[in-house]
Amino acid sequence: MKNIYTIALLFITISVNSQTTIVDFTSAEGYAQGALDANDDWGGANWTASPNNSRIECTGGYSWARWGVPFTVSGTEITFEVHFRFNIDFPANKLIARMGFNDNGANAGNIANIQLSTLADGNLYVRHSNGGNGNPDSGGAGLTDFQQDDLVLKVLLTLGADAASSTISSKMINSTAGIESNIAIINQIPAGVFTNATSSGISGFIHVQENIGGTRNILVDKVIMTQGNTLSSDRFN
Repeated sequence: MKNIYTIALLFITISVNSQTTIVDFTSAEGYAQGALDANDDWGGANWTASPNNSRIECTGGYSWARWGVPFTVSGTEITFEVHFRFNIDFPANKLIARMGFNDNGANAGNIANIQLSTLADGNLYVRHSNGGNGNPDSGGAGLTDFQQDDLVLKVLLTLGADAASSTISSKMINSTAGIESNIAIINQIPAGVFTNATSSGISGFIHVQENIGGTRNILVDKVIMTQGNTLSSDRFN
């Protein structure tokens, strides 16, 4: 019985792992020093791959990076996870970045994402991407400690019967401090993202917006795409 249990457990582990795609931006994965969009798996501009540091970094401009590998949704949920940090302290009242999904296109058009902003209190919050940088429809994700710490953002796309009944949910984690935010939920996604999620595929999407000190001051050391909901999986590493 013990042997059967071990085999069954191994099978389950392999099955779960096969639903997750992780990129650490290393030379072993084929990344070379230079423009990120020189890699077939990425599109965008003003992002540099630094495999010696196992990361990508934004180097300036109103800059976006699209994970060019299309992911179709197995079931109804898929999670895009970004491990990053800011290499400066951001002041209050700044729209810093957008992260989420697009329909495997460019930096405009069909995008289902959240915004990361500092508000008047200087803390970091998830905001509604289509509501003039307003509050999420329900819940709330915010971190009081985030400046130059190792952060994780998880963005969950949950498909409903149509685009109007689909949602984007998000949670932030401070891996350095070992704390996490609540979950913010935004209702409705663009029709193009809904259609492509179950057909030709969607991509992970990072758009860094606020220019402080001449660059966008963000470092990303890992991206993960997981079929399913990982918002309840607390990982401080």
